[in-house]
Amino acid sequence: MGITLREITAQVIEHHKSQTGKGPRKIRVSIMGNVMILCMEGALTVLEQTLVEWSENNKDVVFNIRKQLIKRALSEFVPILREKTNNEQFELKDFSLTLDHENDIHIGTFIFNLPLPIENGSEEGRMAWT
Repeated sequence: MGITLREITAQVIEHHKSQTGKGPRKIRVSIMGNVMILCMEGALTVLEQTLVEWSENNKDVVFNIRKQLIKRALSEFVPILREKTNNEQFELKDFSLTLDHENDIHIGTFIFNLPLPIENGSEEGRMAWT
């Protein structure tokens, strides 16, 4: 039992749209054992872009809001992984977020306690673009 990269990508896009009103222009998901790296391009809203243009200090505001959105998304995503893997022990250990406001690129690194069970072959180095 596992989850596909397309399912992970679809979950990220769906959650992003529901929280911000738009999806990212591009998204890439890479899995390496228990680490998932997510790269989104074109994910900032017009409001977020405007805030960053107005003041350098607003970068922190946008970053903190994005981090809260990710925490909420993870609270919904981890139970999906548990269900898909039939493993109640599956947990997120830690995550980090990096934002390049000028180029509208978000990079998230997520570390789980177990390898992500990706269907259709080995999980090592697997990736999906949209």
